[in-house]
Amino acid sequence: ETEEREVAKKVLGKIENEDKWFDWKQIKCVFTSGGGFTADAYDLFIISLLTALIGRVYYPDVRYYPDYYCQAIGWPNTTYHTSSGDVHHVCATKWSSQIKWLNANQPGWTLNDALMHAPKDMPTNSDYALKSVALIGTLVGQLSFGRLGDLLGRKAMHTATMIIMIVAALCSAMSYGTNPDGVIGTLCFWRFLLGLGIGGNYPLSATVMSETATAKTRGTYVAAVFACQGLGYLIAGTVCLILSKIWDGKEDGRDFLWRTALALGCAPPIATLWQRMVQPETERYEIMVKGEVGKVAHDVLGASEEEAKRLQVKKKPPSWSKFLSRFGWPLFGCASTWFLLDIAYYSQNMFQSDVFTIAGWLPAAATMKGVDEVYWTSRAQLIIALGSTIPGYWFTVATVELMGRIPIQVPPLFHFRPPLSRCPPPPHPSLFLLPPSPFEPAPLPLPKVNHP
Repeated sequence: ETEEREVAKKVLGKIENEDKWFDWKQIKCVFTSGGGFTADAYDLFIISLLTALIGRVYYPDVRYYPDYYCQAIGWPNTTYHTSSGDVHHVCATKWSSQIKWLNANQPGWTLNDALMHAPKDMPTNSDYALKSVALIGTLVGQLSFGRLGDLLGRKAMHTATMIIMIVAALCSAMSYGTNPDGVIGTLCFWRFLLGLGIGGNYPLSATVMSETATAKTRGTYVAAVFACQGLGYLIAGTVCLILSKIWDGKEDGRDFLWRTALALGCAPPIATLWQRMVQPETERYEIMVKGEVGKVAHDVLGASEEEAKRLQVKKKPPSWSKFLSRFGWPLFGCASTWFLLDIAYYSQNMFQSDVFTIAGWLPAAATMKGVDEVYWTSRAQLIIALGSTIPGYWFTVATVELMGRIPIQVPPLFHFRPPLSRCPPPPHPSLFLLPPSPFEPAPLPLPKVNHP
């Protein structure tokens, strides 16, 4: 037992104290784990750019339709209530004011132009479900895949979450139904499954990077992985901005736009899937969880095969009471602070189109076509991404090892936050570094072993 402990400490000490900054193994891990975070952010935040467009396609506000068109499509010209309590308005009541605006701003307009300007009238329940169902799946995925990562291995679960995200992203783009509620219901199902993969990828990517990095590089590399979340946020806005120009003015362009944007969510997972499949388990996982001291000693220290076999440890299940007695308070402090931060972080990002409208960053909905609304919302998102989010993330990457995990979070608490911006440097990426920090010192004592 004493020999296994000493060998394990020697192996982990060698890994932990490695002095290389640009180690190829760690760089590949940044690419692989960072690709997961890019996909997470893209898939989570893309929906806030598209919800208004989806609402215009499947739940148009018929108050902006002409009366003769309402009669032609058989739309009732009265106000009625749905089972969910939403009020659908009298058809054509806004048509006269819409005509005045069209005559003043779009001479020579056609009926199709007028119909394209009708804002969304999506039921509130459907609107909220579409924006938040992926987060519900994320919660389930974090709790389930985090545990499965310990039981079955980081590599297997890492790969599984990527496959789930690829399938769910593609199927989200192919959501169909016999009526608008059917389309939204199908889309919500695939968004929940997408969130399941995102939730599993979230802790696994962070854990793999933390276990791979050394004491000298952990802060920088883990922060770089989480900074890829800002990259996904930026890519989401860029993709929607480009697609809004590609599909503008084309027949069925609105429907193709949101479906194409959702389908492209499979690109980052596909780009990193192979690397995840061939990436070996981390040495820390092999020793601390599986008890493969001999195997890791053979790979890291060059121990002989005979010695490696002799050093194999039969792992006993960890004691939750022992774990919580040692790490309970640090874990609670990190988790609760992270929870409070994410209330603001995800609320702003998931409902940003509503925030932009209230803040006056977007023109009135009835003065834009659906594709134009995607363009303006994406442009506002890009301003925030380039002006604060991206600089804040990478400021943390560059300075976290100089300032430290705790001090770097102090300035943002007193920094003035302009409306609709996350001040650089944000506490977000630096907070991600705190959960692994209590686990960084010398390895935990290995459990007692039962020799054959």
